[in-house]
Amino acid sequence: MQETKFNNYEIMYIVDDQNPEKANLIKKEFVEILTKNNGKITKEEDFIRQFAYKINHKNSGHYFILQLSTTPENIADFNRIFSIKQKQGDVVRKLVINLDEEKINTFKERKESPKKPEFTREYNREPRVKTLDTPKAEVKQELAKTNKEVTEVKQETQENSSEKSTKKENTEEK
Repeated sequence: MQETKFNNYEIMYIVDDQNPEKANLIKKEFVEILTKNNGKITKEEDFIRQFAYKINHKNSGHYFILQLSTTPENIADFNRIFSIKQKQGDVVRKLVINLDEEKINTFKERKESPKKPEFTREYNREPRVKTLDTPKAEVKQELAKTNKEVTEVKQETQENSSEKSTKKENTEEK
């Protein structure tokens, strides 16, 4: 005979609070599902509370909070039945938390000791900024030459345009 493993869970689910009798029937159904195969409820709370915002066009809901020890199969059945009830509009939301210390401790260990990622280049890429092979002084001299050439060209074009305008004036006077 196979031994069943029990895990500790905390389950919170919200039921539509418009019909209290229906809320209690849903609660009984969920408790029955979660306690089959010797599952045990250790703590149970329920209350009605306003939502911070509308959920499925509802302003408030009947909250049920259970702390229990049950099998993962019972949790799977609970999730399946909950999704059916949610499609019918009887329940609003749920939250299932596994409270097993081993899983919590391993998660804390992983969180506390993060490994630094190792980055390796898979290919050799040329740098994005290319450096000039020529020294700065040579570049400055070359820039000065091109600036001088540009100013000479500008002066020539201005002289040519002024000569053309004087020729036009002379032809108009004749």
